[in-house]
Amino acid sequence: MKKIYFISICIVLVIVLTSCHTSKNATTGVSVSTQKSMQDNNPELLKKFVGTTHTPKNIVSKIKFTAHRNGSEVSLSGSLKMRRDECIQIQLIAMGFIEAVRIEITPDYFMIIDRLNKAYVKEPYNNIEFIKKNGLNFYSLQSIFWNELFRPGTDHITEQNINDFSIMAEDTRLTITLNDNAKPQTDEMASTTLTWATENNNITRASIQYVDKNSLKSHIHWQYSNFTNVNGASFPSKNLIQIKTPRVNIDATMQLGHINDDNDWESRTTISKKYKHISIGEFIQLIRSL
Repeated sequence: MKKIYFISICIVLVIVLTSCHTSKNATTGVSVSTQKSMQDNNPELLKKFVGTTHTPKNIVSKIKFTAHRNGSEVSLSGSLKMRRDECIQIQLIAMGFIEAVRIEITPDYFMIIDRLNKAYVKEPYNNIEFIKKNGLNFYSLQSIFWNELFRPGTDHITEQNINDFSIMAEDTRLTITLNDNAKPQTDEMASTTLTWATENNNITRASIQYVDKNSLKSHIHWQYSNFTNVNGASFPSKNLIQIKTPRVNIDATMQLGHINDDNDWESRTTISKKYKHISIGEFIQLIRSL
């Protein structure tokens, strides 16, 4: 069962770190030699990437989550269910058929349900000081999972937000950067940047980097590929995730399969009274004791 909990912790770290840090001087897939100036900043090029770019209300798929650990790979299967503006659910399966862990993210809370130990973690975002301070929320994380642009402090990007971004173009590729004046106010000694790369009208990478007041850097590169058609929309079936902080290094792959727009599922999980509420710290200690 250690494999299940290791993968659970990796997913939790991906979610928390992605929500908490936003990128500077990040790699975008466009070579430095082609990054001329912002003279290519044509607002018309941005319109296809703002607003609700994916038409389905729901995205449902099987997933295989693979993380690298001590030079080896650890993999686990499960499912991903997303309902726009309502919920992201990740279920991890043990022994091929038993739900062992469920991770549920909504606009109001973040929750981990440990079925094997009958325990759960459930925290509102207001309890996480860094997220609250930087104007980040569920919608920032939703945009990353849905392969979309986002602006911290807002729920959705529309054409009214076009001037919040700058772009550079090369053939079918764009580099999109969130402007400084559109960033949340953080510690004056820290800096954040968000950069996206696109090709053939698809966002192929979201790059996030945070430099703290001590000049320590954390970065996240979330790369999208293997796009497939879901109810007329293009959606990535392969996600490569790299996170590096002064304390944590994660390289992971989330492979989606049998993607559809099924809506026959509940977006809120009811917790049995038999389950014990624990903190994230207690959950981690529980895993370490196994």
